[in-house]
Amino acid sequence: MVDDPYKVLGVSRDATKEEIKKAYRARAKEYHPDLHPDDPQAAEKMNEINEAYDMLNNPEKYKKRAREEQTRGDAGGWQEYGDFRGFGSFDDFFGFGGAGREPERPQPRPGDSGDIRQAIDFINMRQYQYASNTLNSILSMYRDARWFYLSALANYGLNNQVLAVEQIQKAIEKDPSEPLYRRTLDIMRQSGTEYRQNSEEFQNYAESMGRFCQGMCLAQLFCMFCRC
Repeated sequence: MVDDPYKVLGVSRDATKEEIKKAYRARAKEYHPDLHPDDPQAAEKMNEINEAYDMLNNPEKYKKRAREEQTRGDAGGWQEYGDFRGFGSFDDFFGFGGAGREPERPQPRPGDSGDIRQAIDFINMRQYQYASNTLNSILSMYRDARWFYLSALANYGLNNQVLAVEQIQKAIEKDPSEPLYRRTLDIMRQSGTEYRQNSEEFQNYAESMGRFCQGMCLAQLFCMFCRC
């Protein structure tokens, strides 16, 4: 458990939200384990950085959790919110990773707000829920095509594929001249088709095995009657 999140991020206690975000981005990029393959403490440090940032952005959640754990007498309850172990490769950290074709990783652009840049960092670190939370904190009047594109990526990472497709389609409606959005839509649709095909194949296999097992049981029962 992080004792002092301000110290972990290297900011003062009167730091603004923007200063905290900036410090977090710098620390997260500095201490990712793939950048320090010979340092066994890198993953632990990354956990602390993520937990510290979450503590400063969601203080009520941690206060509530602390009260619950105090009631139960369990001093180890903080880990539920702060454990980010299990990092993938460097490509996973800065992209979606996994098998098959994936959407292109987002890149910051001139004119992006601090929240948009923060969401991009979260997406590229596979922290999709944090990315979604950051994007949803932006007022609806500022949700342009780029917002819908990034929100689609966040939901795609969270396996909310239906919503992801709806949002990338909205991004295309708002900015039909951006080819990146159309490429992303094609990839998401293709991924959805492959997922359905795999699900159907598994279901067919399961049904076949079920019929096979049923047949074996009937055959065994028939043999028992024959011995009688």
